[in-house]
Amino acid sequence: MKHSSFAIMLVILSVCALSCYKDLSKERETVIPDIVITGIEPVIHVSYGQTVQIDAHVSQIGRTDDDFDYLWEMDRVAGRTVVNTYDYDRVEMSRTTSFTFEVTNSPSTVPYMITFQVTDKKTGVKAIASCAMYVESALGEGLFVAHSRDGGQTSEVDLAASEALTYGFSASGIRYTRDLVALANGGEPLQGRINAMSQFVATRSASFDDPQYLIGTDDHFYSFDNLTFKLRDSDKGLFNTSPSTGFRTTLIAPFASYCLFAIINKDIYACSTIIDYSFSKVQYPPTPSSIFDEKNVSWGVQDQCDLTVFDPGRGMFSYMLGWRTGQSGLGAIGTNFPFSLEGSKALGAGGGKVNSSGHTQFHNFLVQAPSGQYYLLRIDGRNNVYEYYLLEGNDLDKVVSFASCDNADICYYATSTDIYAILITSGQAIIRHVAFSPQSSGEKITRIVHYKQGWYGVARNDASYEFQNRTNRLQILVITYNESTGEGKIYLRPFNLSTGLFTVLDNGVLTGFGEISAVCPSLR
Repeated sequence: MKHSSFAIMLVILSVCALSCYKDLSKERETVIPDIVITGIEPVIHVSYGQTVQIDAHVSQIGRTDDDFDYLWEMDRVAGRTVVNTYDYDRVEMSRTTSFTFEVTNSPSTVPYMITFQVTDKKTGVKAIASCAMYVESALGEGLFVAHSRDGGQTSEVDLAASEALTYGFSASGIRYTRDLVALANGGEPLQGRINAMSQFVATRSASFDDPQYLIGTDDHFYSFDNLTFKLRDSDKGLFNTSPSTGFRTTLIAPFASYCLFAIINKDIYACSTIIDYSFSKVQYPPTPSSIFDEKNVSWGVQDQCDLTVFDPGRGMFSYMLGWRTGQSGLGAIGTNFPFSLEGSKALGAGGGKVNSSGHTQFHNFLVQAPSGQYYLLRIDGRNNVYEYYLLEGNDLDKVVSFASCDNADICYYATSTDIYAILITSGQAIIRHVAFSPQSSGEKITRIVHYKQGWYGVARNDASYEFQNRTNRLQILVITYNESTGEGKIYLRPFNLSTGLFTVLDNGVLTGFGEISAVCPSLR
């Protein structure tokens, strides 16, 4: 009986084992559908400081979103090219299907690998998608906009890129990189109001190897890195001969293709960027010399152009050729107008049309003489040639800004509500009202600027510059501010080279700023 019972037990166990084996086989034969991930580009190119949004889409037959865990990770160090290699330092970015982040990675020629891992909670099955992110070696070409949202107590700098500002721009609309100062310098904006901003290229015999950006406020003079917008140096560190007290900066600009000047405490400082990185005070014989203001200083940006200054108190002009920077000072121009300019009021200045040689040009000055009459004065200091045109009416008593074109005999001036073009033709100055309407009635015009691309005038031979934008020198930037909303805007308006009038088509509007205090084209 014992042997019989044991045999029966073996049969029962065999049947159970067979039953379990069959069930396991059926489970193993079950096909688990693939996890499908879409919406992630395999390669993206971005600029430092740019805001990036990635939207992934996950699907699997028989599953819903709640059945998955998500994990976005990115390399801290560029260079990993294989997704399943985990010997790199990584940082978790998000645990949702979509996320937005600001690119603070250092620019690199090799990519940062971003991975998106999806895990099926029921089976533990994982799927991974990857994106190789290349961070461009510069902030990108566009327009830097300095603005304040608290009345000038602090300031920020935004970068706007668009088809009208950026060579080869292929995206639709406008791309903004906001708050660059805080982004790159510990999260804090710049203290004070930004009065002036300019690109600076130390060329070292015309090889472009050290571009940077200069910013001036009521108290300080700063240098920022071209790649990251990190603060490089400030105040006395940027000067051979520095101001005795403070660095109140009101204007910074490149001229003569290899020089740069700045107005600090109403004195002019300059450097020859082909040989030096530091500024020195420009000699100016009259005493006192502190008469310089952006309204009475004009400059030409092309090779061998000059810096020309009007002293409204003395009613005299001075100039300095670019190649004389650091060798001599501002020298007087012997003009002989049939009326006195002593005690005049300067309303605006700007470099005019460059002649066929590309070396000399008329500098345009809008002036109110002591008699109360308004004149457009045109000075060619190199050849001691001068012209003058009497202007009448047309809101000349309300001028807030002046702009001059170096590719046409056209100047512009603006009141808070209107824009006028002065066309020099056949020995006459013809004033024409330019049609312009802001988006809202509360906006007031604060400034107008003749747009020039970042590299314009810096390269020795602009005709061969590979990335010249179609809008270079062919649009006016109209800057407005609405006190009730606190928003500043920039209108990009193409103009006709023959008439000075704005064309029917426009290049769009840059929005979302505070009160705009300075603009500067960025380098490519």
